[in-house]
Amino acid sequence: MGYWDDPSAEVWDWPCEVCGENSDKDCVCPQCDVCGCIGDPQCYVVHGIQRSEIQKFFREINDREIIALNKSEAAYIKAAEKEWEEEMKTFNQRG
Repeated sequence: MGYWDDPSAEVWDWPCEVCGENSDKDCVCPQCDVCGCIGDPQCYVVHGIQRSEIQKFFREINDREIIALNKSEAAYIKAAEKEWEEEMKTFNQRG
């Protein structure tokens, strides 16, 4: 039985700190032979696990997606602020 098939295994719902994948079942990180953790950056420092090419690839892709999302959200906020300012000008001109 693998780690993800174990019903008692801890499940998390946030991006992995190593590969950046969004959920426990999408994480491509191996289970640490020393402590049993998956996706814990400390295992790579303390227990000597090496990041695989696929982990590096997914991390780069996920980092790029986060940057694009942040830019998109910033543009949306800027447009909403501009719209609000225009509405306030119109409102103040009525009064």
